[in-house]
Amino acid sequence: MWPIFADPKTDFVFKRIFGTEPNKHLLIELLNSLLELEGPYRIDEITFLTPEQKVPVSELKLSIGAAPVTTVDHWAYFFREAENLEVIPPPLAADPYRSALEVARTASFTPGEWDAYDRAKIAEQDARGMLSLAERHGRAEGRAEGLAEGLRRNVVDVCGFLDIELGPERRAQLDSLKAAELEELLARLKRDRRWAD
Repeated sequence: MWPIFADPKTDFVFKRIFGTEPNKHLLIELLNSLLELEGPYRIDEITFLTPEQKVPVSELKLSIGAAPVTTVDHWAYFFREAENLEVIPPPLAADPYRSALEVARTASFTPGEWDAYDRAKIAEQDARGMLSLAERHGRAEGRAEGLAEGLRRNVVDVCGFLDIELGPERRAQLDSLKAAELEELLARLKRDRRWAD
């Protein structure tokens, strides 16, 4: 089942809501709210860059999820909950929030916009998957390094107990060994009670 309102945190929907000339009043409201600009400091007018003026920075495409929303306000609620809403709730019933939701309403999407939205959500999911994989890989490397460090300490302790001297050359060798090699060395030290060069 398709959502009633699209996720405004995706690049495609964010640009649809805040990046078009007819909706620039919504971007002005968002900026004034997020930056807490009041009175003479409020933004009254903005000018969008033409495609020729824009600098392509693909790394920023998914960065809107990290927008500086530091207070619990209507915009934070809008970004957090829009894709889960079935009706416009009272906190978002007034403009500019209602207008932003109307732009995000999926019923008005053309087939091409649906395709772009699907691609944006897939890219977002792919990015999350890559981060998750990198995190798991980092944890596994950390565990392996922690295991190797513990085994190195065991080797040093066993060498001290057996009065085996660990000079700079043996220390360097010890530091270069992986966990499996350290386990073998530790077993050899316990079995042979000497360092076999």
